[in-house]
Amino acid sequence: KNLHYTAGIVRSRADPIRYGYLEARIRAAPRWPGVASAFWLFRNRPDYWTEIDIVEMMQRESTRQIIDVSLYVLRDPAIPQLPVRIKDHAAVAWDPAEDFHVYSCLWDAKRIRHYVDGRLIRETRNNYWHKPMDIVLSLGLRAPLIEGAESDGFPTTMTVDYVRVWASQVLGGANASGP
Repeated sequence: KNLHYTAGIVRSRADPIRYGYLEARIRAAPRWPGVASAFWLFRNRPDYWTEIDIVEMMQRESTRQIIDVSLYVLRDPAIPQLPVRIKDHAAVAWDPAEDFHVYSCLWDAKRIRHYVDGRLIRETRNNYWHKPMDIVLSLGLRAPLIEGAESDGFPTTMTVDYVRVWASQVLGGANASGP
């Protein structure tokens, strides 16, 4: 097949934040498997590359009811044991594409807490995620669509009702790359 896909990504234009509470009310894209709806924090700079996945939905081929909540540091000269990858997930009792749910994260200097509909699903000690990051919403391709094109289920849409952010620190200008 000679198919081409266009995926979407929205990145905040505001100054990056370090620490805060972030939430989004999202209904995942119904196309499955092969499309992942996501809400995350990210920054890729020459001196560091770090990420907090608040939620990645329906990216597994085995079930629609697993959401991923992962943490990454892929580049940072202050951390010799790179890459740091803490991949985790949670099972939910619903299909994320059938209705809206609130996915949130409380990020501070000591801990990173992930919530779904106000319920704590994961808590991690914050040993590495102290750099400022941008807020991102994305719709990305996953297996089996990466290996082979399919037209079934397209077009598809991830729907975001709102994004709310209460930042502890907003970093602009020269401070945007500082610790």
